[in-house]
Amino acid sequence: MSDQSSEIERDVMEYDIVIVGAGPAGLSAAIRAKQMAAEVGSDIDVCVVEKGSEVGAHILSGAVFEPRALNELIPDWQDKGAPLNTPVSRDDVYFFTSESKAVKTPVGKVRFSSSNSSESGQMFGYDQRARLAAINVHEGSR
Repeated sequence: MSDQSSEIERDVMEYDIVIVGAGPAGLSAAIRAKQMAAEVGSDIDVCVVEKGSEVGAHILSGAVFEPRALNELIPDWQDKGAPLNTPVSRDDVYFFTSESKAVKTPVGKVRFSSSNSSESGQMFGYDQRARLAAINVHEGSR
């Protein structure tokens, strides 16, 4: 190594917790970590690192999910204007036999739940909620 490499200055940012990935699981973990710290009267520095150009860049829209965990994590998510305005009203599954033909398959009652919601791909406010909780979110470059 040359002497020049030892002279390179690097920025250092210190955090108590670093989470890789700003998908639903990563943002949920960050939010919950801050909540748990607050419950015991502590303040921690949490950082989420996302490789995408922005939070939600790799999320598929139209996902269907059971909102029980979201209700536990952010009880007032519906009051905050989360883009979950489409409750599931029926559940159809098709088996595609070619690019232009599909066969409808029977769906058991276990799969369908009227409490499930269709997600619009906007991360239902997780990123805003994380930032409001003073979580540092570092997104990749475009």
